[in-house]
Amino acid sequence: MRRNRYFSWFADVYLLPHITQWHAILTGFTFPVKTAVKADVLMTDDTLYSGEVADYFLSSDGSLGGLFLKNPKRFDRARYLKEKADWGTTRPRQAFWRNIPSAKLYLIGSHIVNLNLNYEPQTARTEVLKKYIDDFLKGSYTAEVTVQAPTLEGVVDRWWREGTRKS
Repeated sequence: MRRNRYFSWFADVYLLPHITQWHAILTGFTFPVKTAVKADVLMTDDTLYSGEVADYFLSSDGSLGGLFLKNPKRFDRARYLKEKADWGTTRPRQAFWRNIPSAKLYLIGSHIVNLNLNYEPQTARTEVLKKYIDDFLKGSYTAEVTVQAPTLEGVVDRWWREGTRKS
């Protein structure tokens, strides 16, 4: 119980006031399990990008300087609008997303108009993986996906454990 009081004090007084809001928003920092942050990013030129947030950078004034997206995609808005104008309807919107042939895409923060963020826990990914494997094998084999929960021991907990072991 005493350890929790010290950690709570450390977090409230020192740690949280020195962490930028961007860190809490653009990483899985606030979630107890590993979480991927997916972003839809609208740029000043009306281009829409989508991908998983890999990293971010801040300007000296604390504003978002830039954003790296993993597995980036671009929405083909021109084709979507043309098809809608020509036919009065369109195919499903997923048909208009185009993969960008790059491992990561850097977006300049001053050109970002809007961010839509989605948080996907690691456990959801394992369910998708298991379904994919089962569908691929068509039920002829069984597959089991096991994910070990990460330990939630932080730096302060480690210091406490190591300090109590030495004394």
